[in-house]
Amino acid sequence: MKKLSVKIKEQYKPLLFVAMVSLFGYALNFYPIPLFNNIDLVLGNVAFVIVAMRFGMLYSLLSALIVCISLVESTGHPFGFWLFGLEAVFIAWLRKRGWYILYADLLFWFVLGMPLTAFLLFYQINMPEQLWFLTTIKQAFNGLAYACLAGLVVYFFPALFDITYQQQPRAVRTLQNQLVYASSLVISFSIITISIFVSHKVIKSQHDIIQQNIIERKHHFVHTTNNYLQTYQSAIENLAIMLSANANWLNHEPDSQQGKVLIEKFHNKYPDFLGLALVADNKQVVYTSPAALINQVKERVGTVQVGQDEFFVGAQVTSGSYISKVFISKYLGDKPIITISQGLDVGSSDGNNTDYKPVLVGALDSNQFSSLISADLLKKMSYIITDRVGNVVFASPQLGIEPLKTFQFASQSDYAFGTTQMVSFKTEQGNSPEYFLSKGNLKNGWQAYVLVDSSAVVKQVEREYILVFALLILAFLIAVSLAQRIGSELTQPMVFILKQLKKFDRNNKFEFAPLFKGAPQEVILLYDELQRNKTAIVEYQTELENKVAERTDELERANEKLTQLAQKDGLTGVFNRRYFDEHFGLHRKLAYRNLGNMAVVIIDLDHFKDVNDKHGHLSGDQCLRVVSDIMSEEFSRETDLIARFGGEEFILMVTQISEENLCYKLERLRRTIAATVIYNERNQPFHVTASIGALLAPATFSDEAQDWIKIADHKLYQAKREGRDQVCIDVLGADNRIDIIVDTTLNTHADDSAGVDSTTQASEASD
Repeated sequence: MKKLSVKIKEQYKPLLFVAMVSLFGYALNFYPIPLFNNIDLVLGNVAFVIVAMRFGMLYSLLSALIVCISLVESTGHPFGFWLFGLEAVFIAWLRKRGWYILYADLLFWFVLGMPLTAFLLFYQINMPEQLWFLTTIKQAFNGLAYACLAGLVVYFFPALFDITYQQQPRAVRTLQNQLVYASSLVISFSIITISIFVSHKVIKSQHDIIQQNIIERKHHFVHTTNNYLQTYQSAIENLAIMLSANANWLNHEPDSQQGKVLIEKFHNKYPDFLGLALVADNKQVVYTSPAALINQVKERVGTVQVGQDEFFVGAQVTSGSYISKVFISKYLGDKPIITISQGLDVGSSDGNNTDYKPVLVGALDSNQFSSLISADLLKKMSYIITDRVGNVVFASPQLGIEPLKTFQFASQSDYAFGTTQMVSFKTEQGNSPEYFLSKGNLKNGWQAYVLVDSSAVVKQVEREYILVFALLILAFLIAVSLAQRIGSELTQPMVFILKQLKKFDRNNKFEFAPLFKGAPQEVILLYDELQRNKTAIVEYQTELENKVAERTDELERANEKLTQLAQKDGLTGVFNRRYFDEHFGLHRKLAYRNLGNMAVVIIDLDHFKDVNDKHGHLSGDQCLRVVSDIMSEEFSRETDLIARFGGEEFILMVTQISEENLCYKLERLRRTIAATVIYNERNQPFHVTASIGALLAPATFSDEAQDWIKIADHKLYQAKREGRDQVCIDVLGADNRIDIIVDTTLNTHADDSAGVDSTTQASEASD
């Protein structure tokens, strides 16, 4: 349980490390560095790059998922889970194969990252097309930034991340490779950092200038349009006053030339009017300028009744001039026009009071608003004027919006350009590109819009970032080349020195070859020092080798003695109890593999205390040596294991033996011990007997030595109880147990290998 608890704690360490680093990255991603519009640089991803440098792919994926939660919360898109999760797995996989993390991340963005980013932006995220390519470049730029940052953090704080439970292998790299990587890491990070701050300041300044231009053009456009409309409103109002003051011609002399001349002079002064018309209080047009216009209208539509027209109705209820909505004029060739009308303060033309006033009306072509904008500005920006109900009065031709259409646009809420909006709208050709839009209100309730194609702004930013990206790659290649060159100059002399050392050892030379020119001074000094000391080192090495050889021989002899002392019993020369315990399992496995049986036998000398008391302890020791020699002769196979069990007890382990042969050999051992004459110190003969307990069973009985010893010891005590100097065997079969007491009157067979010559007493007993 203790080992399991320690193992579980060890498994928690990497999870705790990954969680702490990932939570730091999660928090850091809430504070991105703004680049352009709503495109930001996120640095919290440095967390899963650090994890990928120290752990495997699963931990890196877990870290990326934790870090990207903050990105999903801020953007609302699961974009980061797909892209950065794949990045974490990819760079961890390459790191396991010995790649530097910066090179692995660079390969990822060129091979997988940028294509996957482009695919997700194009098909999964509602992003303006102008920002699609810029965002793709930014993601690669971003990836290299936090990869460099992660590499520098681990490089400058190695102790903080030098953890014992990391999973990534510790790669041993050459000095040249380390120098190249360190140079590329520092230079890449420096260029990225400088480009972030410098380009951000430059782009922000350009943004402010462009936005200020948009706002200024809007104010100018609103002011110019107001002045234009006010000019023609005032003109209509002034003409209406003059006509009202000289209304006799209208009331009494309809054919008088006085009013006609006044209207024609006015029209010549204001040629932007497509036409002027005078409508009597009976709702009929009585005069137009040009004069031929009324005849053309009558030929086209007959008698002109304008009582339901907006310009007539509006003039009746307005004290001043009235500007109509944009509409298609059936009187002026189906052109989109606006009208400015003014009621005349005169009596009825027929002498009767009516509810209507005569009306003076002027028609303006909506395309005339283009004259308010210079051709140069019209190319740089687009303009729209809508009337009070939102219908287009005028729109720049490049927008593709027809007059009289309702101008409705969709704002890209996720993307803003300062105080302006990024919008798109529908045209007859489909969805328009995205525009930065600024809106202003005219005095008459109309709206004026100034639009700038966002692609022009974004392309400028794209060019800057592509330039920075190209400079980064160029600087990276220069750094690699320079570091390669410096590394080669440092390592080439070292490689040469190593070769000379190898030749010196192999050929027994006492002089090195001259070092090539151009080597650093420190290397030359090192080379000279090696030349001076090499001979002394070789001589000293030879002396050490001779001493080591002598010590090795002595050590081998000592080890042999220690091995014997550790495995053998010092008195009897047979194995000791420790050796038996350690090798029991091996002998049992051999019997198990051969599907055989095995026997464990305990031999105890009878009344051995009396031997020590009567003949002395030295005679007792001699007795133990004689008995061990007899056992070694009786059980002499390599697979037979004999060990002193303790005191006057011995233990015997025999494999691949039959019941009959075991009974025969143990009985012969007992007889031989009893018949052997032993002499004490006074050269007096004496005898000892032995009681033997044994267990014979299949090797599958148990893999624990204590289970075998317990039964054999039980049979030994049975032999003691029943008179000593006898053999008791417990035989375990598949279904039952047979207790055997070998007959002490057993006669030896003429051929020892034939087995026993009489049966034993047997009794069945349950296991």
